Amino acid sequence: MLSAAARGEQEAEAEFRILLPDGAIRWVLSRGRIVVQMGKKIVVGIAVDITERKQSEELRQRTEQLATLGRLAATVAHEINNPLETVNSILYLLRKEAAPKSLQLIDAGQQEVRRIADITSATLRFAREAPQAGAVSLREIIDSVLGIFAGRLRARGLSVATRFTTDGNMTAVAGELRQLIANLIANSVDAMDRAGVLRLHLHAARQTGKRGFRVTISDSGPGIPAALRKRIFEPFFTTKGESGTGLGLLVVHDVISKSGGTLRLRTSTGRAYHGTCFSIFFPAER
Repeated sequence: MLSAAARGEQEAEAEFRILLPDGAIRWVLSRGRIVVQMGKKIVVGIAVDITERKQSEELRQRTEQLATLGRLAATVAHEINNPLETVNSILYLLRKEAAPKSLQLIDAGQQEVRRIADITSATLRFAREAPQAGAVSLREIIDSVLGIFAGRLRARGLSVATRFTTDGNMTAVAGELRQLIANLIANSVDAMDRAGVLRLHLHAARQTGKRGFRVTISDSGPGIPAALRKRIFEPFFTTKGESGTGLGLLVVHDVISKSGGTLRLRTSTGRAYHGTCFSIFFPAER
């Protein structure tokens, strides 16, 4: 920028980042020019913190990308359903003529086809749900999201422990709740090694005099280091490198705030006891 100004250009500017002592990154816009004052060249200009503007621009771009991916996922899920129906019909016909030894294999094939069909149906429902609030069951939402993650959990050698003492019937935007649960489960799955345990608990609760439901999602991962705990809800902050958007927990926080609920985080990095637990309270009535 200074070189451009020295070449006589009317004005020059540059956007750059600075790293603060606490690890936070801020964007700065610097604009200026070189002028002659009392026979000497000096730099005159301003520096403006544009972090919020840059975050808003990036959030818009990421949101557009996620919306595009959602539409693509819905299209793929719809196209998968057609050949699935054909495969299921073929297996049904084979079953009528199969030898007894082959029936077990055909049954296994039909079971896997049904599982894929359930996943595609859940994906389509995820993408097509209207953004209006309506009657929902927290238990059904949790079950549907777990169905989507079933293959991923099995591939990583993770087990799931659920405990539901209520259906959690309430009024909310189903798609937003599914996104919230999916984001938290995805983080837990990514945090755990083979043989880890994902635990989900849904029960009736009261908080500050309000009747509602509490959902806890916990994992047996390594826990969140103290240095990162204050930053995990920051936009675009991620520990997953290129595979993370840094928006998952921001979405979680926004959905809970819109519902009038609260979020508690407990985490430990100890050797004997370690893991992370998100506890969410949803009021039954607003």
